[in-house]
Amino acid sequence: ERINRRFAISCGIGYDAAVCVAIDNSQMRRKLAKFNKQKAVYTILGAREILVSDRSRGYAIADGEKKNFSSIVFISVQNQITEGGGYRFTPQASNEDGKLSVCAVDTKGKLEFASTLIASMKAKHGEKKAVDLFDCEKIEIHTEKPLAFHTDGETFEGQTLVEVRCIKRGLRIII
Repeated sequence: ERINRRFAISCGIGYDAAVCVAIDNSQMRRKLAKFNKQKAVYTILGAREILVSDRSRGYAIADGEKKNFSSIVFISVQNQITEGGGYRFTPQASNEDGKLSVCAVDTKGKLEFASTLIASMKAKHGEKKAVDLFDCEKIEIHTEKPLAFHTDGETFEGQTLVEVRCIKRGLRIII
């Protein structure tokens, strides 16, 4: 079934979406929200997902260029620098350039991934071997195993194909 969604900040497949699913299903979120502790929920459930979230072989086609991945942890496609919990996955992102900024993390190592997450808080993860940062106008992401997917935190479980394209000036926000 084809799902069409627009997003203002980010969409992603894999770990970042699995964290969104965990948060959606969490009793902890509702309890800590009363005390304005949402970041603690991201931290706790994010740490758990490092250990349990699925990985998959797959590939992405970005503006016609194929990129192969042996163990996709997540691929985040963004219009903004940060997403949930303040992670700066795409420090090169701009919501005005007509491009999507992508962060692909491809590693089997849980410790390597954990250090990548910590580095992303200060936008230092791009130096890591497991990370591929790039911009494109269109990307197709194909995975062998179904992975969680999200658009601005709205989750869809069990996706193996995601197509994302930038609609330049396609989203207007009135404040």
